[in-house]
Amino acid sequence: MSKRDDAGAKLVALKLAPDAAHFLSSLKSASAEVIQLFLDAGVSPNTKDSQDIAAIIYAARNHRVDAAKLLLEAGVNPNSKDEKGRTLLMLAAERGLADFAELLLEKGATLNPKEPDLGYTALSFAAASGRLNVVRLLLSKGAEVDVEATGQTPLMLAAVDGHTEIVRYLLEKGANPNAQDNMDNTALMMAAFTGNQELVEVLKKAGACDLMLAAHEGDVDRVSALLRDGADVNLKTSRGNTPLMMAATRGHLNVAKALLKHGAAVNVVNKQGKTALSLAMERHCSAFIKHLLEKGADLNLKDNLENRTLLMQAAEKGFTDVVQVLLEKGEDVNAREEIYGRTALMFAAAKGSKETVKALLEKGADASLVTTDGKTALDFAQSGDHPYVTELLEPSPEPASTQPA
Repeated sequence: MSKRDDAGAKLVALKLAPDAAHFLSSLKSASAEVIQLFLDAGVSPNTKDSQDIAAIIYAARNHRVDAAKLLLEAGVNPNSKDEKGRTLLMLAAERGLADFAELLLEKGATLNPKEPDLGYTALSFAAASGRLNVVRLLLSKGAEVDVEATGQTPLMLAAVDGHTEIVRYLLEKGANPNAQDNMDNTALMMAAFTGNQELVEVLKKAGACDLMLAAHEGDVDRVSALLRDGADVNLKTSRGNTPLMMAATRGHLNVAKALLKHGAAVNVVNKQGKTALSLAMERHCSAFIKHLLEKGADLNLKDNLENRTLLMQAAEKGFTDVVQVLLEKGEDVNAREEIYGRTALMFAAAKGSKETVKALLEKGADASLVTTDGKTALDFAQSGDHPYVTELLEPSPEPASTQPA
């Protein structure tokens, strides 16, 4: 009897048919010997169920390292993915299966691919799930310590869930304590927001900028004390933001005044091409903007999208008070953006902001200017169905003729 036939007979004796359904079911609790019988009987190690979930995913989800080893030795790809695009290494990391993770790496699993939903790597999953043993393993094999997932590094993911020992270890291995996520939060901020004082102290000792946190929170007394103690007023995060920018994003004018008094650079540009002035404009902080301009903020900086001036950006948002401040400081009321030739008046008209349009007209905005495709501010107001703005922009009727009969 052949090895295949012998294995099949043994399975039948165990009341197990040598087919895919029984094979996948066996991966939950059957012994390694029984699983090997299925493989010897000719069942493919790459068998999938009706949902396209592979046998080795069954093994991983059931913490069956012994079964997974048999499948890998039978030729299964160590970089196999589940239905969500997560690799076997990610599943092992999330579940804390260090021995399985090590086996996968020995078999050629790649370290740093990202899953498609959140962009997590295996290290991200391990850090977020509090799996210190896997974190140690992955870093020892060369995993990227500051890899970003939805803007968050493994350090941030560990911090937000209070995994203090993982935070310590990541810091020891060079994690950037001042990295920022897409919402401008740092690991220190996350620890502070969750009330984890122990973690706050760990991060501070590792160089996390308490000044950044104090500026973000608007704590002017703490900002002043930190500056007196020698804190770097122009320290940058991984996204290029300074404490002044953090104050700008929250509208904390008193904090900004303290920072500027201690030498904060007013025209620093972050990695998104923004300055404290443009961030304050987004926040709609006219008093903040006015103070920054008084302290030398560059009025002529433009955004990265269409080379729009600050005046255009404020007009587009309908921030009339900001528009007035910018005009008082000398912004060119009829400047055009470079792609379509639009003016601040056109942006305000498209927005339907009557007060902003009035403010621009009072300062000499030219309603007759046209874009590269021939549109005027009036056209923008009409296409946006803004009757009050349309009325402001419509030309005055010619006076009636008074010639004698």
